[in-house]
Amino acid sequence: MWDLTQIMILQAILKIVRIHTFIKFFLTFLFTLIITRTHENNTILRLFQNVGSHTKKPTISSWI
Repeated sequence: MWDLTQIMILQAILKIVRIHTFIKFFLTFLFTLIITRTHENNTILRLFQNVGSHTKKPTISSWI
C-alpha cells in the first residue's frame, strides 16, 4: 500500500530525472552547435555525428 508521502517523493524524483535529461540533451545540442559554427569540416564533429546517429535521441514527449 502506497502512502501519500512516498508517492510525492517518487513524483519529485521523476521530475528531477526528466529535468536532468532535458538539460543534458540541451547542453549536448548547444555544444554541437558551437563546434559546427567554429569548425565546419572537423573530424571531431563527424565523430560526434556518428555517435549521435547510433544512440537514441530523446523526444519531446519523453521530457513531459
